[in-house]
Formats: sequence, C-alpha cells, structure tokens
Amino acid sequence: MFNLTFSYNLNKDLDNYLNAIYKFRYLKHGRKNIEKTVSKYLSQQELTKIKTSKNKKVATLEIKKILLKWLAKNQDLINLNQKSLTESWNTRQDKFIAFSEEFFEKKFNLLPVTAYFTTLPICPYYYPDWFMISIKEGLEGQLHTIYHELFHFMFIKHYGNYCNNKHLTQLEFESIKEALTVFLMTPPFNKINTLYEQGYPQEQELRQFMLKSYQQNHKFISLLNNSIKWVKNNQEVISNI
Repeated sequence: MFNLTFSYNLNKDLDNYLNAIYKFRYLKHGRKNIEKTVSKYLSQQELTKIKTSKNKKVATLEIKKILLKWLAKNQDLINLNQKSLTESWNTRQDKFIAFSEEFFEKKFNLLPVTAYFTTLPICPYYYPDWFMISIKEGLEGQLHTIYHELFHFMFIKHYGNYCNNKHLTQLEFESIKEALTVFLMTPPFNKINTLYEQGYPQEQELRQFMLKSYQQNHKFISLLNNSIKWVKNNQEVISNI
C-alpha cells in the first residue's frame, strides 16, 4: 500500500535555499526570471546576506538564522498544514492512484514517499524517496504539487529504463518528464486537480504535441514513442533547459 507522509526538516529546507538562493543549481527549463521568483518570500536584506556570503559555510549560517526565526513564529502553521494536507490528500489518494494506473498503464507500486515542507516556492525532488511542498502555498497548490511530483515518480519508475534504452539524453528525458504533467489538467485527473498548470516555457510546444498525440489511441507507450521522436527532431526547441 502506497504511503505519503508530510514533514518539515530544517536541513532539507536549508539545502533548498543553498541550491535555489545562494547558487541556483536546478534546471531552469527556459524560466528566465526563476531566480527572482524563488526569492519572492525573502526580504531584500535577507536575500543580500545570502547571495553575498563569501562561501557556502557562511551562507548556511545566514540561512539557518532566517529559518530558525521563521520556525519560532510558525511551528503551529506547520502542524496545522500537516494535518489539513493529510486529510485532503487522503480523500483524493485512491482516485489519483486509479487515474495514474489508467494513464501510465502500470501499477501504482511506488515505495513510501515523504513530502517535506519548504518555505520557498520551488519544490525539488529526490526519486524515489522524497519531494518538497511549499508551505506558503494554499492547499489547492500543495495538492497539485503532490500530483505533479508523483507523476514524475511513476514515469521514472516504469519508463525510465525504457527511455534509457532509447538513448535519450538527460535533456530529452527531462523535457518529456516535465511535459507529461499537462495531462493533470485533462480527464480523468481534472476531477481532483483544480489548479491550472502553465508548464515550463521550454516544453510548451511539446506539451501541445502530446495532447494531440494522445488523442490518436489513448495508449501511453504510443504517446511516449511519439514524444521521443519529437524531442529527437526538435533539439533546438529544448536546447536551453
């Protein structure tokens, strides 16, 4: 039985700041203003202290001060969010699993996953163990993050090796993985997902191609094979990931 638990881990949140604020190390997927976006919850003073730190050790100390100050005032919010999100997810979990099995044509046999809260709006993941959810988003956005990240996990688990055997580069694989979340806005997922996902700039054309391709026979492997051909023939479109 799949199990998703919610938790806050100071070190996980701190690492997210190091990778997104101190030095941006995530894939940008064509997002030109991503570094400004991820810092929107920080004051200019806090942002300056982190970004001008002379080394990672100093940056870590500055970030820890910020987080401990926030935690001292908001531990109750973490507890309440954990409770409310658990309840909301539990009412949707069975449907999401059933919809995912139908779409991917595979069993939803993921290992237990932990969703860690972060105080930033960017939510990285580490397959197959964990992903992050922004505690500063509303429940609707947090649920969408769950759907989005578990979509990634299902794709990696059941089709990662298949894509590797097709000799996809990391860039090509990442483009397909991210573009696939466009289906979270289509039936049957739109029965539980009520948040519109714009998607990343780099995958806009691929997302539209996928929607048209899937209409042909509603078979995931056909969709994947067509998408592989598309990324191989459109390197210039996905070349700035």
